[in-house]
Amino acid sequence: MNNIIVIGGSAGSLEPLITILHGLPIGLDAAVLVSVHTSPDSPGMLAKILSKAGPLPAAYGRDGEEITAGRIYVAPPDHHLSLEGTTIQVVHGPRENMHRPSIDVLFRSAAKAIDLRVAAVLLSGMDDDGAAGLREVKNWGGLVVLQSQADAQFPRMLRQAGQQVQPDFNLPADQIAAALVQYFRGNEGARRRADLPVTDHSDGSAPTEFSCPECGGVLWQNGSDELGTMRCRVGHAYSYDALLNDQTAHIEQALWAGLRALEEKAALLRKLSETFRQRNQSVTAEGFENSASLLDEPAETLRGLILDANLHKRPATLDP
Repeated sequence: MNNIIVIGGSAGSLEPLITILHGLPIGLDAAVLVSVHTSPDSPGMLAKILSKAGPLPAAYGRDGEEITAGRIYVAPPDHHLSLEGTTIQVVHGPRENMHRPSIDVLFRSAAKAIDLRVAAVLLSGMDDDGAAGLREVKNWGGLVVLQSQADAQFPRMLRQAGQQVQPDFNLPADQIAAALVQYFRGNEGARRRADLPVTDHSDGSAPTEFSCPECGGVLWQNGSDELGTMRCRVGHAYSYDALLNDQTAHIEQALWAGLRALEEKAALLRKLSETFRQRNQSVTAEGFENSASLLDEPAETLRGLILDANLHKRPATLDP
């Protein structure tokens, strides 16, 4: 078995994924690996749903399991699914683009697996996970298929990927299975890792001025790819778009925390003012009240910043 299909998706991807799996035939000469963004608290029903989608059996991948043609392996909730050769790896590793499971992790590992002919399919989603992995698949001679944006419920992830990778096919979901079957029946794209030039980027990384929002470590980036993935020492990875999203969330969180602290301090000062007023210590009470009043304006300033649309506004090139 040397054929593999990797499929990734996020919001709005379940229906097209079911459509694709329904169209894959019994006896398919390829294993199928699926990574879909799910909640860490998901009850773990995706594999059962996909097993009923078509003739191929589906199950959550198990660490150390050897892949077999004609079977579907699904990333478990809150775990990355990847390949080491033809062996599945299931790990609770660092998030990439704020996701675990990550589509990039699966695509990247499949692209670099020796002697595997790879077809990668990206479906509907609102994030930009998957684009970097698709580039790896393309660089290693694999097939890249994007669900057409007109067919996707949430086309933003597809648009982001299309800006970075020239796909071999842009297809509606109901045409993707036929394209995959045809691809593996022919010899097109059957380039192997050994046939492709190896580019060593290991010494090209340099520290950026950005810190990892998750752990605070310095983010490093390959100097030859100014818009590529940034990664910290422990492995958290971000595209520029994901970093913008996470920075916005952290700024909003910090502003809310600041606003809460100001309002709590003002409330405490006013409580002290009332206490001393009841003791007929009016001068002290007035001092506490004045101190509380001085916090009202900065509190309103923070509230205005939180509600300011510019904080949440996306650059035009990254609009959903």
